[in-house]
Amino acid sequence: MTKGSIYGSENIYTRDWDLLVILDGCRLDVMEEVVAEEEYPFVDDVKSTVSPSGMSSGWMYETFTDDHLSDVQDTSYVTANPHSEVVLGGDHPVDGDDFKLLDEVWRYAWDEDIGTVTADDVTDRAISSGRKHDFDRMIVHYMQPHFPSLSHPQLGSGINLDEVGDAWSSSIWKQLLRNEIDYDEVWEAYKGNLKVVMESLGTLLENVDAERVLITADHGNAFGERGFYGHGEFPIDEIRVVPSIVTSAVDSQEYKPIDRNYNDTDQSVQEKLSALGYLD
Repeated sequence: MTKGSIYGSENIYTRDWDLLVILDGCRLDVMEEVVAEEEYPFVDDVKSTVSPSGMSSGWMYETFTDDHLSDVQDTSYVTANPHSEVVLGGDHPVDGDDFKLLDEVWRYAWDEDIGTVTADDVTDRAISSGRKHDFDRMIVHYMQPHFPSLSHPQLGSGINLDEVGDAWSSSIWKQLLRNEIDYDEVWEAYKGNLKVVMESLGTLLENVDAERVLITADHGNAFGERGFYGHGEFPIDEIRVVPSIVTSAVDSQEYKPIDRNYNDTDQSVQEKLSALGYLD
């Protein structure tokens, strides 16, 4: 029995897609709100699907399996999520070398000031990869709308990076639990972060070729439902039921990806995960 079996989830590789976009930590209802407020030409309808896990690492474990090794071998994975090191660099049956291409954007484009990788950094890398290589499938894993919020930087990440391993004690979710921060402010920051990545996603879809694009999430987030905050292996729909949007993409060749001057970071994987507020 897999971690997501109680929800009837299925491996994402069983679905039909050429390009899979993962929006990290995206709630279904927040996606519905944002789509109602903003106009995105690539969104006709927002449906739902079930994630196999309530965490990024769990999603990777349940997606990149030996049962789907041949699919992985034909996949380019462009990811901003540092859990790729934990899962694909560990003792999991599938590792980074099994991918056609593994581009861990977080390794070189991590912004230590904001504590994450921006959506535009990921978009530019994905466009470059799509134009340079010919893959059967490509996965683009953004870090947004996962906190910290790029639209509300005044909230910060809620993490003191000097306190590695103690992320939850000072995270935005713990502050929300303790009523130390306004619920509506956090909600708007979360929505704002989704709008940031959706705008960048629009650029991606106008500059890659993919007959069938699937936009979804690795997990959602809890805002106090049944006493849960943040995300983890919690048995609630707000974490496990995520958006599902089907669209397409055509490369207009009009956008030239920015060749940013990336700097190496001295932060460890654990420090990066702590900056994102992970508990695991």
